Amino acid sequence: MRDRILIAGCTALFALPLLAELIVRGWTCIFRSFAGDAFLYLTVGRNFAQSGVFTIDQVHATNGFHPLWQLWVALVY
Repeated sequence: MRDRILIAGCTALFALPLLAELIVRGWTCIFRSFAGDAFLYLTVGRNFAQSGVFTIDQVHATNGFHPLWQLWVALVY
């Protein structure tokens, strides 16, 4: 019983802000929420495909990404 309450609470904490944003801003907010992440992953993937280094600015190595997804993006480039 306690686990179900914990799971329900965590789900509500995750879902309620997203639902509130959808209600207030409409469906287009979904695209605005993910645009920054898409830019980051595509830029790092392109730079890795061109230089072999995971970098956003072609100077400094970057971290904080999902390696398997990033390798897939690099292969697409």
